[in-house]
Amino acid sequence: MELYIALFLVSCIPALVVGMYEDQAGLYDWRKQFIGAPRFSKFDQSSHSSRRVVLATDSGVLASINARNGQLGWRQVFAKGDDIVALQHRASILVTLSSGGRLLRGWNVSTGSLTWETVVSEEESDGDTVASAVLVESKSGKSTAIAVLYGDELQLFTSKSGQKLWSVSLSESSLKCQFIHATAGQLHAIGVSTVGMDVTLVTFHATSGDVVTRHTLPAAWVSSEPLDCIVLGSSFLVCLDHVTLSLQTALLEVELSTFVATSLSSLGVDVDKSASKTISLNSLNLEAGMSTIGATLPNALLMQFVLSISPSHQLLLKVDEGSAAISLVRELSDGRTQLYAAMHGDQGHLLMMRHDSQTESLQLEWLDLASGRSVQELAQTVHLPAHHGKPVDACIYLFSKKGSTLGYRIVLATEDHALSLVQQSPRLMWTREESLANVVASQLVELPISTSKAFFETLHQEFGSSAGNVISAFVQRVTSQIVQVKHWLTSLHSRKHAPTEAKDSASTDSEDGLQREDFLRDQFNLHRMIVVATAVGKVFGIDSRNGSIQWTLFPQGIKPFLPSAPGSLPMYQLALLRSVQHFPLEPLAVLLADSQVSECSTAAMLFFNPVTGKILPNDCNGVAESCRTMSTGWSCAPFKPVSNLIVPALDDTGCRVFSVLDSTRSLHTIPCDKQSAHRAIAALKPSLFMYIGDTVTNRVQGYRIVAGSEAESLQAEPHWQVSIPSGEVIISVTGKQPTEVVNSLGAVMPNGSVHYKYLNPNLVAVVTESHDASKPSISLYLIDGVTGSVLYHVQHRALHGPVHLVHSDNWVVYTAYHSKLRRTEVNVVELYDGMTQPSTEPFSSLKSPTTPTALSQSYIMRGTVLSLAVSYTRRGVTHRDVLFGLENGGILSLVKFFLNPHRSLEVTANHPEGTMPYLPELPYNPLAMINYNRTVSAIRHIHTAPSGLESTSLVFAHGLDLFFTRLTPSKTFDVLPADFDRLFIIAILLLLGTATFVTSRLSARRALKFAWR
Repeated sequence: MELYIALFLVSCIPALVVGMYEDQAGLYDWRKQFIGAPRFSKFDQSSHSSRRVVLATDSGVLASINARNGQLGWRQVFAKGDDIVALQHRASILVTLSSGGRLLRGWNVSTGSLTWETVVSEEESDGDTVASAVLVESKSGKSTAIAVLYGDELQLFTSKSGQKLWSVSLSESSLKCQFIHATAGQLHAIGVSTVGMDVTLVTFHATSGDVVTRHTLPAAWVSSEPLDCIVLGSSFLVCLDHVTLSLQTALLEVELSTFVATSLSSLGVDVDKSASKTISLNSLNLEAGMSTIGATLPNALLMQFVLSISPSHQLLLKVDEGSAAISLVRELSDGRTQLYAAMHGDQGHLLMMRHDSQTESLQLEWLDLASGRSVQELAQTVHLPAHHGKPVDACIYLFSKKGSTLGYRIVLATEDHALSLVQQSPRLMWTREESLANVVASQLVELPISTSKAFFETLHQEFGSSAGNVISAFVQRVTSQIVQVKHWLTSLHSRKHAPTEAKDSASTDSEDGLQREDFLRDQFNLHRMIVVATAVGKVFGIDSRNGSIQWTLFPQGIKPFLPSAPGSLPMYQLALLRSVQHFPLEPLAVLLADSQVSECSTAAMLFFNPVTGKILPNDCNGVAESCRTMSTGWSCAPFKPVSNLIVPALDDTGCRVFSVLDSTRSLHTIPCDKQSAHRAIAALKPSLFMYIGDTVTNRVQGYRIVAGSEAESLQAEPHWQVSIPSGEVIISVTGKQPTEVVNSLGAVMPNGSVHYKYLNPNLVAVVTESHDASKPSISLYLIDGVTGSVLYHVQHRALHGPVHLVHSDNWVVYTAYHSKLRRTEVNVVELYDGMTQPSTEPFSSLKSPTTPTALSQSYIMRGTVLSLAVSYTRRGVTHRDVLFGLENGGILSLVKFFLNPHRSLEVTANHPEGTMPYLPELPYNPLAMINYNRTVSAIRHIHTAPSGLESTSLVFAHGLDLFFTRLTPSKTFDVLPADFDRLFIIAILLLLGTATFVTSRLSARRALKFAWR
């Protein structure tokens, strides 16, 4: 009875429900989900009507995509370091091998749910451990198991539950196994003998694991390098001998078999021995696991294979099943053709895919492998846009259509990591830009007020010329305004009569490079162009309203710079040189990247319009005489960048001067106008300083800018240096946001006094980590970037990285992981000048009289932090929120008030008003998640920018997904709410106006009557 009473009382307790209204979701935010660059792909054939493609990617993602529209069906994101090394799929079986081969998992192909998981080995992979997995069918074909090779251990697991059936050690057979191959009821382990220069083949019974046969093939050509071998059909082993440039063929199931050599010269191929290392074998038998991405084949019947002499020279060869002789089927030497195979029933078909970048076309030719004849009804030409690059892989699915005709679907992977579906149509059915799963740099660019060429020209006529007298200027002004009125009337007429399709199209004006007229700045500057650069070298322009891609650039041959600190991410330098405010001139952005081509061994510069994505011509003008423009649109810089500095000055064309420091400590400017840029730098030269955190010498070096030995040249002269103690390594060097605006100069202390903030714009936060893993620790150094003075230093024991830090106002917030207590700690440091203001003049590091007072405190954050950011507003009036990107995909917005170092443990009756008592654990309110249930997987960076409203900050987060939203830390105090009753207010105003008018008339009549008395 007591139990029922307790349950009744619990049910009477009101439940706390947190959430949001349905109409609020997606109103000001959006999310785009991606999976990354594909590594393995399989068409799902679990049912005849299935239209799924299962993919495993380099980002550690297993996903299913709808082949009809490219939409994401389901997605499983693996933990960091748990990369997928093998994917096997047949019928309803879907198996992944990950974590270097240590974890074997079975999945439900329809829902993506995990059905079972098995640990293959407890030992950690050393990076060189061989790991692979194949499906093994029984002789009857009624059951299927999974064979896993991990190091020298061969194991067999059931496909239904993952239960281990048997395990054998290959080291006992004197075999260093390099790959495994399965036939009906048998499993073959192939590798090099550990006792001699031989190739050893061991065959196991699939049911019991007993050794069926074991024979050794003498191979004098075997070296310490891994075997370059493939298995053809059911019993042929073909290996490439790089020394004698010959193909070695042997039978797997014949005990007394020996290798039969076929020289490449006998096939009519002349190969230089110096280039023998570039030759490789590629099997068309995709089911054998010798290809990274390919179709699912029911039987291993293909006897053809590809010999790649060079990237532009390939040979299609065939092995005769009777005589084991190798013959040449076709030679491809155009450098544009790729070969893929697929099976339909027991018939094999070969796809020859030829890409032409000049015409942006992709030609598909099909061959029947049995007869060698061309299948004309399947041949077609598909339009492939140039910004995708060339195809790199394909996954093919052949099926029977009505009327016994053959159809196909091809999931195409291109150089830019995009996925597209090719069907029997002259265009791509859908495309997924998977390079956006690895964004490296981002900028939120303001949009122009108007995109009309006539409007720009009239403004240029009105304000661009200062010559002439007053009368001519007046006539020119009136004329230009008449043209503006005419253009306004024309635009109203075109909007009224233009079809809807023209308004919704994404076409651009090719004459002036400006986008359609609905892509303009809104009233509060909330509409932006999000410019992102990805790790593969592709640049996107994304509409902040809905996340749609407006333009793309793929300047092939560039890559991000390698990280300077251990654990850091690769990076680009993406800078906005000229904004849209300097019309009629186009906005200008520059992407500074590393070069991948041999013709350019320094750095690459890409100049483009960030609003339209147009590559701007003559980008080398004003940089250097040795600057060269490459064929893909980017320029080869004559320097190797080490650091950069955006000078707070504009040249005569409205460009900010972008200065780059090279490895010889010379300063190079990337201006739009060289002479005016040098004049701007010369005027600011005494106040220009730079700093570099050198991880090699383990010190922070400061420089000042001086004149070089040559005319109009600049040099960085060492000015100060701070040496980091031995045993520590620099992992982060962070300065303040140069465009940050601080509104309040002081802060109220708990005792009621006011202390002035230490607002040093030159303050640099340096984080170091201990080398000793057994005694981890991190240290924080606050250094003046002009004088090199260490203003604050603290060491945290038992903490280790990764460390995430934000530096704003007079405070620094950083997070690290406590190894002993196993939790994430958040530390805050605030700097103050004291109760008296040191000076009323602008801050100067050279005149700073006092050392600031530092207050610090530590807190506990629930969950793991992957990224850290702070909100910025236009005037700095709105209080700042600290944004935590969490491992669970949430973005927590925490008011800086909670990260207050003044919070005290002692709570008394006279506790200061407005100060919270100290609680070590920070609040974790689900309502503070700005992305609510739209999780951002593997979040890497959060970018914030101010808007035209003081109350609103724009937030863009990227990781495996993209997310954009608006953040209002102090609510929308400067905007009327959406549910504001405007009709009621208008009615009240009209009523008050009418009452005022009537009462004034009545009062006037009463006064007139009173005057006549």
